[in-house]
Amino acid sequence: MAKKKAIGERGSWFASVDDERLPCVHRHWMQCFEYCDPGYIEGSEKWSEFVSAIERCKRVILTNDKPIAAPSEKAGVTFERLGYIAVFAVDDVIVDDSGLKFRLSERICDLI
Repeated sequence: MAKKKAIGERGSWFASVDDERLPCVHRHWMQCFEYCDPGYIEGSEKWSEFVSAIERCKRVILTNDKPIAAPSEKAGVTFERLGYIAVFAVDDVIVDDSGLKFRLSERICDLI
């Protein structure tokens, strides 16, 4: 599998791979191939754009991050991005009281 380069910007929830802007998700919230981010805030413009992009693209960039305690945040943490892992296809996107959830269904490409 060929590796591709992801390009992001500090503070952005997105990065580009081959000129396509994709949402970035934290490995911290993964268990096997299931993702659940408890920080989802219904009605937030930033979250709405993020979830819409996941539902539309059906792909995400999985990132390696350093969790930083943030008691004022809903999930109790924020993250410092350390690197990009891979692009994955996703299925079964759901947002509910427990957060943003989906399943990683296919590893599309590794990232550098």
